[in-house]
Amino acid sequence: MKKPSMILIIILFFLLVLTVFRLLWGSIYSTTHHPEAQEGVLDLRQGQLGEIQTTPVVGEWTFYPDVLLDQSALQQAQDGKTYNTFPNGWNNIPIGSTYTVGTYHLRILLPPSDTTTDYGLRMPVIQSATKLFIDGEEISGSGNPSVNPSDYIAQKVPYTVSFRSNKETIDVIVHVAHGNYPIRSSEVGVVKFGYASAINKETRFSVISQIIVLTVLGAVAIFIAFLYFVGKRPKSLLYFFLLLINAMLMVFLDVDKFLLKLIPITYESSVKMLFLVYTSIASFMLLFFKHFLPEYANKMLKWFLSAYLLYVGFILLAPVTYILSLRFLLGIVLLTTTCFITIQFFKAARNRMEDVLYLLLSAAAITNNVIWAIIYSNSTIERFFYPVDLLITIFLFSAFWLKRFLRNVHRIQGLSEELIQVDKRKDAFLANTSHELRNPLHSMINIAHSVLHSKENKLNQEDYQNMELLITVGKRMSSMINDLLDLGRIKENKVTLQLKPLPLQAVTAGVVDMLQHLLEDRPVQIQTDVQGDVQPVLADENRLIQILVNLLHNAIKYTDKGTITISTNYMDNKVVISVADTGIGMKEERIHSIFKPYEQGIEEDVDEVRGGVGLGLTISHQLVKLHGGEIEVHSALHKGSVFSFSLLLAKEEHSVVETPNLPVISHLEAAVSKAIETTHPILYSEAPKLLVVDDETINLRVLKNILASEQYEITTAVSGAEALEKLKTDTFHLLISDVMMPYMSGYELTKKVREQYTLSELPILLLTARNSSEDLSTGFASGANDYIVKPVDPLELRSRVDVLVKLKTSIAEHMRMEAAWLQAQIKPHFLFNTLNSIMYLMEIDQEKMRYVLDHFIQFIQTSFAFKNTETLVSLEEELALVHSYIEIEKVRFGDRVNIKWDVDARIKVQLPPLSIQTLVENAINHGILKQSEGGTVTISIKAYKGFTRISIMDDGVGMNSEQQVRLTKHNPRERKSVGIYNTDRRLRQLFGEGITIKSEQAKGTIVSFFVSNDQS
Repeated sequence: MKKPSMILIIILFFLLVLTVFRLLWGSIYSTTHHPEAQEGVLDLRQGQLGEIQTTPVVGEWTFYPDVLLDQSALQQAQDGKTYNTFPNGWNNIPIGSTYTVGTYHLRILLPPSDTTTDYGLRMPVIQSATKLFIDGEEISGSGNPSVNPSDYIAQKVPYTVSFRSNKETIDVIVHVAHGNYPIRSSEVGVVKFGYASAINKETRFSVISQIIVLTVLGAVAIFIAFLYFVGKRPKSLLYFFLLLINAMLMVFLDVDKFLLKLIPITYESSVKMLFLVYTSIASFMLLFFKHFLPEYANKMLKWFLSAYLLYVGFILLAPVTYILSLRFLLGIVLLTTTCFITIQFFKAARNRMEDVLYLLLSAAAITNNVIWAIIYSNSTIERFFYPVDLLITIFLFSAFWLKRFLRNVHRIQGLSEELIQVDKRKDAFLANTSHELRNPLHSMINIAHSVLHSKENKLNQEDYQNMELLITVGKRMSSMINDLLDLGRIKENKVTLQLKPLPLQAVTAGVVDMLQHLLEDRPVQIQTDVQGDVQPVLADENRLIQILVNLLHNAIKYTDKGTITISTNYMDNKVVISVADTGIGMKEERIHSIFKPYEQGIEEDVDEVRGGVGLGLTISHQLVKLHGGEIEVHSALHKGSVFSFSLLLAKEEHSVVETPNLPVISHLEAAVSKAIETTHPILYSEAPKLLVVDDETINLRVLKNILASEQYEITTAVSGAEALEKLKTDTFHLLISDVMMPYMSGYELTKKVREQYTLSELPILLLTARNSSEDLSTGFASGANDYIVKPVDPLELRSRVDVLVKLKTSIAEHMRMEAAWLQAQIKPHFLFNTLNSIMYLMEIDQEKMRYVLDHFIQFIQTSFAFKNTETLVSLEEELALVHSYIEIEKVRFGDRVNIKWDVDARIKVQLPPLSIQTLVENAINHGILKQSEGGTVTISIKAYKGFTRISIMDDGVGMNSEQQVRLTKHNPRERKSVGIYNTDRRLRQLFGEGITIKSEQAKGTIVSFFVSNDQS
């Protein structure tokens, strides 16, 4: 940074250079040796008229005040004539003069010539109307000078004329008028005469100079406007643009006054427009300075702007005569502005501001221009268009801006490199921290789970809710950590896609089921409009699920009510998947940054914080790009959002959809599998039945091949609906289902199966593409027993199937043995009372004693019969047991036990053993015998089309609703009502429906169930 004294010397030298250059520029318009007119005659007969230079017409013109004379009238008006300069003499007539019009006359003497010569005359700006006559013929003019005010038209426009003459004398007459306007003007000019080529050359030079300036100003203005609209729109650029526009208007209105020649503008309007343009230039200079260097904008600037605003009001409202009379105010405005800015630039230099010298030199150039304008207005120096000061100001200021820009670019590059390194260190820190946090976080979640679900812990409602909240927060943090790890892998290009054809409808159905739990107790519905029979997409299943989960989760998070719609639009070789919601939406400016890391779509007027760290959409964006697609969003605040992304369709060579991507079984795996079989042999009375569900037949074939070496009977289904139909007609030991299936996903199928079968009655093994906690939680919440992540390992698949089948078999065996055990556990008091009854009858009625003894022996034999461990027995065998039991009870309780039979003897069906006997025993002991008078039990067996209905009705004490529910729900800690529960579960396994209980206290109970007639 240079010293202030050195800066001052540079500025003074710079002003000297500008002054010298201005004088040299002015020499272009001046002639060094030229004659002056004397007493109205300009003598050019000595060859003073140059071929390339014009001759200024200076000196004495003949002036006739207060009259407008033509050539013929000049001879009669010799008495009132005077001699005066033109146009300076007219523009500076004494204040208080009474005349408003006048005639100027000049005779130009030329050397003799035998040919006609082209001459030219250039008239400067003259107040306020002129008309030019050459040799008595009107050639041109500006406005209409007239002694009649109604015919007077004011206009200040310079003009150039060309004419031919072969005379030795040319008479030039100029009519002038000012129409009572103040005619003292700073626009001093000189009439130029010469050959037409010289006049036109000088005119062209002036015009081209102004066009160059306009071009430069326009180009800079366009560039500034571009920077303004593509950037952050700083006000400094706006005011600089307006400054340039007003500078262009100044060029249009000054000197040659192009605008007035192009557009018919009245004299009053043109004067006001010119004053407004100059005042606007001063105002925008101050406003630009205020926002460009705000640290140097003091209170004086506000006072200046306020004063300029008052002056603008004066220009707009005051008559033109007042504006012209007080035109010195404009000089004060311009000079004050340039001086103020120059002083502030000196302060910046004193504070060692970088590159302030450029600003000081530009201020010096514009100040120099203002000073010369004041000099021109107060002297007779010929005024001409001089663009150098303005161009140098623009150049110097642009140089300052460019240097500052380059310096900022260099600084930004350094900061960018530093930020890149910091960002890398941040990513490494987040990755390491995430890895370190994941294990203890999972431990915390697991501990919270164990506390929450431990039967030994007695938590009150508040503590229970707090533990659930802790688990929810922990899972959310775990999801955030997984997102951070995924983002790190994506940035490091460590994500490898396993592309394969995928059925889009199946994937979307599975994702929707996975996220349904988030919509509980919320008025939000997810609708899918995805076609299931079209060409599959080429994608990584795991990553496609991740994209859809992120987009759907985002839609659920920001939708309080309404619908979320998933739709597809198939094009030539790609499909566009859209997730539209009716949520809070976003503003347009938010859309441009929504896919950046850590950005969230939370608007300023939305108070609720929806959670998350803003990585889901970023990860989805990157994953879509890895797939070769594009993602975009359309949103409006309070109207919802639509996220759309595209995926390529699978080509014909990929037409076979291979979702699981199951590997080939190796020899080692086969050996290990055989070792497992040897160690843990499967002991089944019949081959276990497996139901395998997948919408792709090739996947079913692969699964059957893997399990072919085992002792399984495999049934396949290609949809959830088909699987449900097969479950109605057959029993299975295990259900294996893919998660992503069209129309009905594996999650939905699991839920429907659990409506009929418990976890132990029909185990379910799900095949899923992801092992995220959200997928597994959804699967287990739907009712699955286990899961396998694809691609499936054959050894793992066979091991898990083996365990689940053994579980099912052992549970079924346990239930059958439990039923037999219950029957075998004859209650001691029943046995003791029955024997006492037999002994009593032996003394009084031996016939009846033998009858009871026969039934007792039959009851004992049947209770310990091996058939009770079988799945089904005939209705005849079951009724024989029931009949023996009833006869014994009738002997024991006499008239308190009454039995009615309503049985169709033609019915031949099979049913679970001990099913009717258990219900009849319950009706007698817990129904009618609870009343002192006893009651009646009715056994009804009716055949209908396809099924048989068996009902046990009593008129005993009945039950309340809580007792009815408890009968069919198993509590391991209680052995009460185990028989009813066991009967209900066996009926559900075999026929799809259990027992139905209808009861009313003090009125009785009806227990019924159905068995199928077709048991082939």
